[in-house]
Amino acid sequence: MASFEVTSCGDDTILRNKYGVYSKKELESQLEEGHLTVDELGSIYNLKTYQMVHVLRVLNISFRNNVNDTRIIDPTISPSLHQVLLGTLLGDAFMYPKTYSLKHGLYQMDYCYHVAERFHKFVATFEERDTKVKTEKCFGFWTYRHDVFRSYYKRFYSRGKGKKLITIDTASDLEAEGLAYWFMDDGKYGPSGFVLSVGDITTEEGSILIDLLRTKFGIETTFQNHDIKKGYHVIYIRAESRSKFLELVSPYIISSMAYKINGSDRPRDAYDESKIAARHVEFCNKAGRSIRYSGNAHIQDLVNNLGTKHIDFKNQYTKGILEAIKVGSQISKTNIRKIPSKEELIKLFEQGLTDQQIGSQYGLGRNRIAEMRRSLKIGKKSTRLTPDQKKQIEDLFRSGASISQIMNETHLSFYTIKRLTNGSCHQHLMKERYLENDLKNLSFNPDNHPISDYVFSKEDYSDELSEFLKRYEWLGSVGVYPRWCFTMRLNGVLAGLQIFNEPTAYSKILGDRTMKLESLIQRGCTVSWAHQHLGSRMLMMSIDWMVKNTDKRVFVGYSDPRAGEIGTIYQACNFKYLGSGFGVKKKYCHPIHKNGKEFCEHSLRRTSVFKWWCKKNGVVVDPSWIKPNGFKDVTKIPNEIRKAWYGWGDKIISESKSINVEAKGKYVLIRGKDKREQRELESALSVKIYPYPKRNSSAK
Repeated sequence: MASFEVTSCGDDTILRNKYGVYSKKELESQLEEGHLTVDELGSIYNLKTYQMVHVLRVLNISFRNNVNDTRIIDPTISPSLHQVLLGTLLGDAFMYPKTYSLKHGLYQMDYCYHVAERFHKFVATFEERDTKVKTEKCFGFWTYRHDVFRSYYKRFYSRGKGKKLITIDTASDLEAEGLAYWFMDDGKYGPSGFVLSVGDITTEEGSILIDLLRTKFGIETTFQNHDIKKGYHVIYIRAESRSKFLELVSPYIISSMAYKINGSDRPRDAYDESKIAARHVEFCNKAGRSIRYSGNAHIQDLVNNLGTKHIDFKNQYTKGILEAIKVGSQISKTNIRKIPSKEELIKLFEQGLTDQQIGSQYGLGRNRIAEMRRSLKIGKKSTRLTPDQKKQIEDLFRSGASISQIMNETHLSFYTIKRLTNGSCHQHLMKERYLENDLKNLSFNPDNHPISDYVFSKEDYSDELSEFLKRYEWLGSVGVYPRWCFTMRLNGVLAGLQIFNEPTAYSKILGDRTMKLESLIQRGCTVSWAHQHLGSRMLMMSIDWMVKNTDKRVFVGYSDPRAGEIGTIYQACNFKYLGSGFGVKKKYCHPIHKNGKEFCEHSLRRTSVFKWWCKKNGVVVDPSWIKPNGFKDVTKIPNEIRKAWYGWGDKIISESKSINVEAKGKYVLIRGKDKREQRELESALSVKIYPYPKRNSSAK
C-alpha cells in the first residue's frame, strides 16, 4: 500500500495517509475562515506541526503564516498610528522584520497599555518580565507578524546587523504627534529644557535628527554625551525652544506621563496584581478580543475570573472547533483518530509492545505515546530485552567486540548496551577492558611518571597510529585522511593521538572569515594507562601548534551521544558550547559499499570517493578538476561524468538501509596568536553560547 493516497471527491480532494483522512476543502476553510494557524490546526487533528505541514503540502494548500491575513481584520496603518510608530521607534520600541514590540518598567505600565491600545488589532501578547533588579518588573507587548511592519523595519534598521540606523528618510515625515510619543517613550524633564535620549547613535545620525527638529518644528537643540563609556547620547532642547516644544507635544501627552512636561515626581505605584488584571481586562475590552497575559499565571487567572466581553483564548478557541467537528456541526470528511485509553495502554504494555509499536497501531508518534504513558503514570519496564538478547550482548562484549560493533550486530541503542555492560562512555569502557593486558606489555610503571614526562610531537599518519585509533577511538576509523596528526609518547611508547582536518562544511561562527580560520578536531584518544589529564593536555598543545604554524584560529569539536559523550574534554579546555542538533540526522548501511559499515550521504561526494569512483570506472582525473587545496572543483568536472557519479551515489543511497542518528553536541574554541588577536576574534563571534550539558541531563 502506498504511504499516502490522494483522490478526488466532487469539488473536494481527499488525502489518506498514516495520520488519518483529510479534506482539502475543510482544511482551507479552517485556515481562512476559522482564523487558525498551522500549530492550532495540528493540535485539532492531534498532529505535530511538521506532520500538519506535510498534509497541507500534499493537498497543495497555501499556509504561509495565515495569522497575517486572518486574525488581523484591518491591517491599515492610519496617519495617527504611523506617527506612533515613528515616535516610539525613535525611542525604545524595537522590531524584527515583521514584528513590533514595546517594553518599559512598572512606572510606565499604563503608557505601555496606552500604546498597546493604539495597536490593539495587531497585539498578540502582553507580557510581564523580571528585570535584573528583583523588586522591579518590565511590561510590554508583541504584535503578530505582518507584512505591514516590514517597511518600518527597512526605515529604522541597518541590514544584517539588527541595529537601528538613522538616515535622512527615517523620520522625515515626523509630525507633532510622533514627536510627543518620542518624548513620552524616551524623553525627560529638565529645569531649563527637555532631553530626548537617542542611545548609541553616531554624530552623523545625531546631526540628521537635530536638522529635522530645526527645519520641521523650529526647535533648537544640541547633541550631547550622556554616557561616554557606553557611547550613549542625548538631544538637549534649548531653553529658547522650550515653550515651542511644549506647545507641540502637550495635546498628545497622556495623564500618566504628564510628569515629563511639568516636572512633578514620577508616579511610584506599587506592584499590585489585582490592579494590573483590571487594567488588562480594560485593554481586552477596548480591543474587542481577549489578549493573552504572559509571565504571570496568577494575573492571567485573575483576568479569566474578572471576565472580558470577548473570551477566545487559544485553548477555548481550538476546543470549540474540535467539538464542532466531532458532533458534525460542520461538513467534515476527516477521521479524528482514536486515542487509546489507560486500560488499553496498560494491556498493550503488558504484551511487551514498545511506544513505537503502540503508536503505529493508532497512527500516533512514539513521543506522543510516551507522553500519554507518563501523564497516566504507567510504569515502563527498565528494558524489554529478552534473555537471549542479553546473553548475545554479554557474549559479544566478552569476545572483545566494540560498542559500535555490538550496536550493528544487535540493532540496539548505545544506552541500552551501556546499561548492560556497566559502562560510561565508549572510551572509558575500552580503557577498562584493555588496561590489564596493556600494562603487561610495558617495561615501565606509568604511575611513576608525571604528565610532564610525556613527549608531544607532530607525526605523519602511519599504520601504528591507525591501529591505535581502531583500538581506542569510538568510531574505530580515521574517516577522511587526516591533515595534521599529533602524538604523546612516554618512553617512546604511543600514549595519545590527536587528529585535525578541514571541516566537511565550513560554518559562519566568525562570519565570512571562518572558512580560512576553521579546523575540525577529527579524532582523539589515549591509551588505557595514560595520565588522566593527558587528553586535555594533548588537545591544547595540538591547538597551540596549529595556531603557531598555520592560519587556523577556530577549532570545532563534536560530542557524540551514541558514544555516551557529553564533551567532557572540551569543557575541561574551556571550549564554548553551541548546543545540540548538529551533525547528520541519518546514516546508511549498504551490503557492499564500505563492507557494510555505516556511512553518511555527504561522504559519497568527497574528493577521495570521487577519485576512487573514477579509477574504478576507468575515468582519468584531469588535474584541472582539482583545486590547489586538493579538493575537487565541481564546476570543472564535465557534465556527463558529474551526472554519472551523482547517479552512482543516488543508487547507493536507494539500496542502503537508513539508520536514524541522534544529533551531536558542538563545541568551539577561538584561539588567537596574542591577546589583541584573541579580542578581535572573540568580538566577531556571532553564535549563541549555551551552558555545558551534564550527565543524565538533556543538552539544549
